[in-house]
Amino acid sequence: PAQDHGIVGLARLPGGDLAFTTHLGRLLVLKQRGASPAQLDDLGWFHPQGSAYSPGLFAFAGGSVVAGLARRRGGGFDWVVRDLESGKVAAFPLPVASYHDLLLYGSETSDPQGRLYVAGWAGATGGGQRPILLQLTVHP
Repeated sequence: PAQDHGIVGLARLPGGDLAFTTHLGRLLVLKQRGASPAQLDDLGWFHPQGSAYSPGLFAFAGGSVVAGLARRRGGGFDWVVRDLESGKVAAFPLPVASYHDLLLYGSETSDPQGRLYVAGWAGATGGGQRPILLQLTVHP
């Protein structure tokens, strides 16, 4: 935990609870307890293969499922889905191989049609970087 530089993904859950990821890829849930102090639960690594930069998190299924981006060191981005009640987790490659030097991030950004948005930077032709905005559609 001392090597983590902070929260990089955030999703609001029902009842005021918050799920969040750290830059090393830990998934934590802060549970509100009314007048009592909140309870912080460390649910372990967000990505099923361990530590992964996880800069985006979204809540689904009434808050019982969270999903988001994760990037393992030296690898591409995955879309990770985790059931908070059972602990089951799965990762699926995010089809972004056509971009080079890609950095993605974003939390909770969606539109009324349920499409999700992730922002970031990609390598530009001729050098440097250019901003990028991806629209993701998730089918239940």
